[in-house]
Amino acid sequence: MSDSTLIYLMGAGRSGTTILATLLGNIDGVRNLGELHQLPEHVLGEKNCSCGKELYMCPFWSENASELELFKFSEYGKAASDLENHSKILGYFFKNKKNEIYSRANQELLDKVLNNDQFVVDSAKYIGRALALKYNTDFNIKYIYVVRDPRGVIDSFSKNVQTKKSFFSSIFYYAAVNFLASLVSNTLLKGKVLKVRYEDVIGSPEDTLRTISAFIGAPVDDLISKLNAGDELDMGHIIGGNRIRDSGKVKFNPKDKWRDKMSTLRSFSAYLILLPFCMINRYKL
Repeated sequence: MSDSTLIYLMGAGRSGTTILATLLGNIDGVRNLGELHQLPEHVLGEKNCSCGKELYMCPFWSENASELELFKFSEYGKAASDLENHSKILGYFFKNKKNEIYSRANQELLDKVLNNDQFVVDSAKYIGRALALKYNTDFNIKYIYVVRDPRGVIDSFSKNVQTKKSFFSSIFYYAAVNFLASLVSNTLLKGKVLKVRYEDVIGSPEDTLRTISAFIGAPVDDLISKLNAGDELDMGHIIGGNRIRDSGKVKFNPKDKWRDKMSTLRSFSAYLILLPFCMINRYKL
């Protein structure tokens, strides 16, 4: 087992994992790779790196060309679907699901990257992938479970960008994903997960980064200095992510605007329906 560490971000979509991954990727010795469950689409040329180039033309990913080839095969796609899909998660409680093709592809790529960087971030979010990596690789993995106020997630899904969801569809999705994330965090991954609230990332970045630093073992003083100075952050060469991924460099100045836009009725309804999650994660009406 390598001394290097894979940092895996999990949680519901629209919960701020891209922002957190960007912050982590600007820590010395940490490489943010983005959402690696999307690698097959990118390898086949259906999507580009955040730098705008196809992976085999990208200055970073082209250095890992031979490892990327393993993600092209349909057998890998079938294995990933069987291991990572939300519907497969409960199966891990009865069997440590393994697949040689899936294991080899992820092991060889991450071995190569981790040979140059002490830490690598995979912000795929999928709880199924979190478990698949645990049982199909030999990495030291640190899991960070990112949670956000459900009303912020619902508001984000209401926007006509990427995958749009209706009010009730967003509620069902939020409840399902966060139930599974909480269940797995307290059972199969017990003692290996740090829960981080998106609101703390944007509201108290220094304190939150120091908490994360103690968990993963990476120094954050230089990054905190950059944030305090208002310096731009490098997006790097990432897979997936939201609209900020194509910015190249960004300033850390996120705002949570859902309270100014969501109606009182909609906000109260979402809060009431998802009350257990709101109480557990200290969200107020």
